[in-house]
Amino acid sequence: MKPQARLPGVAKREVFGWAMYDFANSGFTTVVITAVFSAYFVGAVAQGAPWGAFAWTATLGVSYALVMLTMPALGAWADLRAAKKRLLAVVTALCVLTTAALALVGPGDLWLAIVLLILANTTYSWGESTSYAFLPEIATPEAIGKVSGWGWGLGYAGGMLTLGLCLAYVLSAQARGPETLNDDRDFRSFRGFPVCVRYRDAKTGAEAEREGLLLERTDDSVLINVRGRSVRLSRADVITVRLTTPTEG
Repeated sequence: MKPQARLPGVAKREVFGWAMYDFANSGFTTVVITAVFSAYFVGAVAQGAPWGAFAWTATLGVSYALVMLTMPALGAWADLRAAKKRLLAVVTALCVLTTAALALVGPGDLWLAIVLLILANTTYSWGESTSYAFLPEIATPEAIGKVSGWGWGLGYAGGMLTLGLCLAYVLSAQARGPETLNDDRDFRSFRGFPVCVRYRDAKTGAEAEREGLLLERTDDSVLINVRGRSVRLSRADVITVRLTTPTEG
């Protein structure tokens, strides 16, 4: 790192620490906003309803509107009280807590998902804006673009790493899990996973199969998402429910 990229008195570790904030939090956008939770929201939380994608987009729109309305006041308060580090620590902690709480969202828990997503994305965006406010304090005017690029580069690396770890966990859990789901714990653990349901047709008595994403099993039925449509099969007619993969069959 060339000395002229940093303002006088700013150590290399301070610039590196600033860039690593992007590395650490970019997993939120890749996992929650882009790849994993977005699909779970539309397919499982909204249970494949036609309005699922709209509900997802509208929820994000509400959070971004909140950021636009509140961030100028938060920034002014932080500047007035020299409290940018405190603000960054608080909003980051809130983002971590609300993101972790998304694990509580099950199929059909639409309003819980909406509230938690608004809170998580709003606090994430607050953190991003506050982090960028440090840039003029660590880099020279001529090097702001370069230092910002380091942050973006590390952010992409962190986001891809987090997404890769999450996908590896999903595949590992699927591989270690039982091929056939039996008890309530199995059905809770593998909600949102692709399954193949073998059942007996109530009209013909013949055995048939349906593949889709597992939503839930109740006392009287098994609910799956088949290409965006919720399909409910009578539990009395279900023979087996086994894990599969999207490319299988």
